[in-house]
Amino acid sequence: TGTSTCDALMTSWTTSSESPLAGEDFSQGWCEGKSSEVAGTLQGYMSTYGCCGTSGKSACWTDYSGVCLDPNNYDGSKEYTYENDDGTTGTSTCDALMTSWTTSSESPLAGEDFSQGWCEGKSSEVADIVQGITSLGCCGVNGKSACWKDHSHICHDPADYDGSKQWTYEDDDGTTVPSTCDAAIAYNLALKDEDFSQAWSCEGKSSTVTDIVQGITSLGCCGVNGKSACWKDHSHICHDPADYDGSKQWTYEDDDGTTVPSTCDAAIAY
Repeated sequence: TGTSTCDALMTSWTTSSESPLAGEDFSQGWCEGKSSEVAGTLQGYMSTYGCCGTSGKSACWTDYSGVCLDPNNYDGSKEYTYENDDGTTGTSTCDALMTSWTTSSESPLAGEDFSQGWCEGKSSEVADIVQGITSLGCCGVNGKSACWKDHSHICHDPADYDGSKQWTYEDDDGTTVPSTCDAAIAYNLALKDEDFSQAWSCEGKSSTVTDIVQGITSLGCCGVNGKSACWKDHSHICHDPADYDGSKQWTYEDDDGTTVPSTCDAAIAY
């Protein structure tokens, strides 16, 4: 671990023959016509290291607020942590992430303009990535990206739905990953043709769809009562139906050893 200054960093960049910023003159504003590599490098590091103050806006700063449903909710300076391939943890910002995504030729978001609202006609891959940034907090507490959709009717009472409710899951490599109810529904391929923005019924749906819909109650997406649109009254499983608590939570161990939360309603439905 070492310490340095922004001046020292800039000197290193502009004098090293191996740097994409070699020979650049930053004594006055510039960025127009620069390569995506140069723009991405500059904005990413200036934002991360705080060389351009609290706003983190370099000369190559771009307005990405349109990535949120309400552009006013976008917080480009919001910091988040990530894990590198070698297990080390790093920090970055929403602006730096968006710069990386929009300037990398290998990114599905390469060349996209987020200075204004958009999503209509975009591929599912692009829409999923954009909606995924909500888990990083880039779109404020409501977590609604420009690709946000109303999924409230997945709950028995749409008013109970909490799309920004966070939950965690374990990735294939064992790392714990945060997500939201909105993201969980948007990413599930089995639900891609389901429209939860209006009254929705389980009637005639496949067991795969109904199981997933009922299963979201264990994530807390439908509030404390945990009733999805596929909810059924199981109270008469008890000697006194008034004693039944379908939202009562319990945990079980999955085949891979992970602990999974569930509810009494979900246990009976499955």
